[in-house]
Amino acid sequence: MAILWDPQAYIESGVCDAEIPNQGLSHFDFGQDGTYATGGNRWFFKCIGGPGGRHFMQHQTPQSPQAAFIRENNAFFTNQNVNAGEIWYLGYFHRIDRIDGKGVWQSPAIASGDKNFEIENNGLRWHLGLGNWDPLAAPAQDAVGRAAQYTTWVGNPTYHLNSALEINDIFPHNVSPYSSSTPVRMDYERWYACVLELKVAVDTTGWAKGYVNGQKFSEYLDIKTWSDAFGVINITGVAYGGTIAQGAYDAPPHIRKISGWIVTDELATLQARGYFSDPSITPTTLVVGKRRVLI
Repeated sequence: MAILWDPQAYIESGVCDAEIPNQGLSHFDFGQDGTYATGGNRWFFKCIGGPGGRHFMQHQTPQSPQAAFIRENNAFFTNQNVNAGEIWYLGYFHRIDRIDGKGVWQSPAIASGDKNFEIENNGLRWHLGLGNWDPLAAPAQDAVGRAAQYTTWVGNPTYHLNSALEINDIFPHNVSPYSSSTPVRMDYERWYACVLELKVAVDTTGWAKGYVNGQKFSEYLDIKTWSDAFGVINITGVAYGGTIAQGAYDAPPHIRKISGWIVTDELATLQARGYFSDPSITPTTLVVGKRRVLI
């Protein structure tokens, strides 16, 4: 059992409201092609208002951002060999806040989606996407003609290990009550707990499942989930925000908050840390006699 990627202790140790350094002693490489150096991808430590009292990372985008890219710093990440039959999880908490009430993504005419959180190896990319993407039904429009809500999805872009099941790089929602016509709906200004579950298989004995607040919305069984194109089955990296509003690339300025980013094969750890429950619901401790109970 292993926790491969878990930078939360680093986030908890950060100075509140200070900028998170790029590389150096940080766990993170920010931006692509020098965008961090030009101030295009600045992230900050935040200490108040996180899910379950956690600290979190915060970024305010400019107008029409192409990405909010984060990759793990290689000094803190070792390529992890995995074995067929193992089950690995990518988990995180996230929140999207609007500025001036403007929805982030297009709706309904133009698909606009984020790569969001990814797990990678040579010949493989799995992610939980974010936004509005065909074939999932588009959300209603807000007062300024943008998406009033958004959704997430399981995606396998670039390499298409199960192309017969994919539509436009993603796997439609297929666990009742969710479907392409009734996908998960997510609100702005609210924290969510998200999990991608992958059973390792270079044949068709694997699976991919997606969860929001413990509710399963996608389950694809008997599929190929890993590539052994380079003679080894491994995890080579994790990334966030490779694209924002891809397709339209016209997202207005908004605020992104992320916490609890983890890659592990320890289901019990995820359960204990609240990845399968609603982080917007905070249990209240009540003293009854000499006992403390949750209400």
